[in-house]
Amino acid sequence: MQRRASAVWQGGIKDGRGTVSTESTVLSATPYSFSVRFEGGFTVTKVHLDVTVAAPGAERAKFEAAAVKAKVNCPISKVLRAEISMDARLAA
Repeated sequence: MQRRASAVWQGGIKDGRGTVSTESTVLSATPYSFSVRFEGGFTVTKVHLDVTVAAPGAERAKFEAAAVKAKVNCPISKVLRAEISMDARLAA
């Protein structure tokens, strides 16, 4: 899956200001700055995924192996250095 975003920055690294927008418009000209990004005071330390997959005819063992692989290789938890947990269910 690919997503696109754009950012505009004016000024120096520490004293500048900018905006960020995403293709989905979840962020639309949302302001950000060095202090907000790096001194903002919050951290994501844990992520829990609650996943239900509907895949008629899927083999449970293969599904469980794929779910474990996805959890271990989650790029978001790697970037955030967050602990990740997951409940994965194969819908009948």
